[in-house]
Amino acid sequence: MAERIIHFEVEGKAALGFDTGLSSQAFAQAKLAQFITQEGLIVYPDGKLEPWQPSAVIERSGAAEDTPTMVIWGPDFKGERFDFLLKDEARRDDALDALRLWIGAQSAAKGLPPWPAGVLINLSEGTILFPPDRLVTRSIQAEHPTQFPPEDSGKDAWFDGAESLVNTELAEEEEAAFTAGAILYRLLSGTLPFPNRDQDLLHQDIREGVFLPVRLAAPGLDEKTAALIDRAIASSKNAASNKAPGKTRPALDEFREILGPIHSQGADAFFHPLDEAEQAKIAEEGAQFQKKKDLTVNARRFVIRNAAIITAICAIVLIAGLIVRSVVVSNANLPTTAGMESAEVIETYYGAFGVLDHTLMDACVFKKAGKGDIEMVTNLFVMDKVRSAYETSMVSNIIPAEKWLESGAEPTVLQVFGVSDLNFSRISGDESGDEIHYRASYILWVPAGFGSPTGAEAESVEGPSLDEANAYAEPAPILPKGYPYTDEITLIRVKGNWRIAEINRTVN
Repeated sequence: MAERIIHFEVEGKAALGFDTGLSSQAFAQAKLAQFITQEGLIVYPDGKLEPWQPSAVIERSGAAEDTPTMVIWGPDFKGERFDFLLKDEARRDDALDALRLWIGAQSAAKGLPPWPAGVLINLSEGTILFPPDRLVTRSIQAEHPTQFPPEDSGKDAWFDGAESLVNTELAEEEEAAFTAGAILYRLLSGTLPFPNRDQDLLHQDIREGVFLPVRLAAPGLDEKTAALIDRAIASSKNAASNKAPGKTRPALDEFREILGPIHSQGADAFFHPLDEAEQAKIAEEGAQFQKKKDLTVNARRFVIRNAAIITAICAIVLIAGLIVRSVVVSNANLPTTAGMESAEVIETYYGAFGVLDHTLMDACVFKKAGKGDIEMVTNLFVMDKVRSAYETSMVSNIIPAEKWLESGAEPTVLQVFGVSDLNFSRISGDESGDEIHYRASYILWVPAGFGSPTGAEAESVEGPSLDEANAYAEPAPILPKGYPYTDEITLIRVKGNWRIAEINRTVN
């Protein structure tokens, strides 16, 4: 790993740089120049605060890449990275002093970022620098490019000083207490309290307080310190709901009281010696606890995951059942030709034109017979509904042809449609057989502007568009047009009911 928070010289002066790992072109595209305007903060041992401001950006060749990268730099600050100290097992006492300074800084200044990663600490002077949060984030990401895959950013969370040590769902004071407890756990046990490498599962572990109690992770740790750590990193739900004494998340003052001032007792002072039998007993207890905890957590999460799936499946089944029931009910309520004689089927079919009952027409035919007629009636039905909606009227604009004729056949503002003068006779077959043929003559009336429905079967009549319908805002009375036809009709029995199987149409 190549370090991206670096000390170097700019024009002969010492500087602190944050290497973005980006070329000049990528840097410009990412619009990271705005990071120069963000301030960091230096906290002194006496609580004095001093802003730290980036100065500029420079293109610099480093050891990490063959090509130069863009580095945002500012005034130098002599210090060590907190996250590096936490990883160095040989310097536990120095890391403990760094934690004492970090806790003091968090108490002195509100709103400091909780991340220990990238924080610089000068142990000899007791000063600590919190660089701009987004600037640190960019540099850490550049240090660990494989931990931030573009296709799967939910995997490989920041480790040893980043996401495993913070709980951003908490308020500021509780968030700082959580991180202090997690860092102390890391220092005294040598392991992370939440080691999951999957980012989503890591956050879930933190939220639910899924960790090995520190007394089992750090055998021999004194009870008061162990209790403080466990309370600090407990489940957010438990900490928020349990207000009993000793159960709420601790304040930073409690950490200062136990840890003492900088350069005081070292890490070993928090432990008491254990013989081999005690060590073996704690190790066995830790293994059993971890096994039981894993089973409990995995079982709970399995149930939660599958509960959602089961709920979804039940919802799908319910919806499917409702759809099937709706289809069954709809089909049961659809018109049929059951009980009709062949002549009744013909009368019903042609009578349905004027009332725009395409479902009744469909019930009278078999397969594709009358397809053009049914499409024509369907189009007129839809057009009539659209026009009624446009005119905010529930009254149909179409009048059946027979009704118009009975009323005197005068010019009308309504659209006349339907069949009149229907006459038909049987050509061959009878009611006792399975096929029968008829010849029918009639006049098909359509509104004057609709054109002529011609062809072997009437072609679909295209009604006016919505714009054309607008032109009818103040229509003038007009006569419809009538077209005489003769149809050769074949009916067959389908499951015992007469249905029209074929219509051969000619224009008279």
